[in-house]
Amino acid sequence: MRLAHLRKVFLPFSRWPQPGGPPPTAPEERRLAEVATCYELLSQIYLMNHRIRLADYCARRSLALGLRLASLAPVVARAYADLLAVTAATGGSRRAVAYYKAQALGSCRQLGEYAQLAFTLLAVGIHDAASARWAAARDNLSRAREIVHGLKDRRLWEDVVSHRGHLEFYAG
Repeated sequence: MRLAHLRKVFLPFSRWPQPGGPPPTAPEERRLAEVATCYELLSQIYLMNHRIRLADYCARRSLALGLRLASLAPVVARAYADLLAVTAATGGSRRAVAYYKAQALGSCRQLGEYAQLAFTLLAVGIHDAASARWAAARDNLSRAREIVHGLKDRRLWEDVVSHRGHLEFYAG
């Protein structure tokens, strides 16, 4: 029911005139992009503090605002990745997780956002590990580690490596 409702609400916004276009220049567009980014950052903060319901709200709000922009923006890919993490953390349905995974990975690839792709692969790897799909989790976490190593993002690298250690511990 929730996924069908989300598709119905977001379907009108699912096509952008110029994917990965230039940053917004109009004052209203720029303000909308800034508010969407703020909600997305709040979502990540709430996720780190295990405030899942607030993270869910902020991620959905960020996605709704990001989809109103004239072109595909990085905030949309980040919002999908946050929704993937929230849905996986709350034990959401496989369909919802698969949907957010596909949307997040597709947005990241379309935008060429490698840092966000690494974050998305980390979220997917965590979900795979929680579902006891060890091979898929290893693959996703390894790909995320390679991307992060190339970007030299120390914080994300530590997250990926620590989750890889958890994976090896639980997989046995």
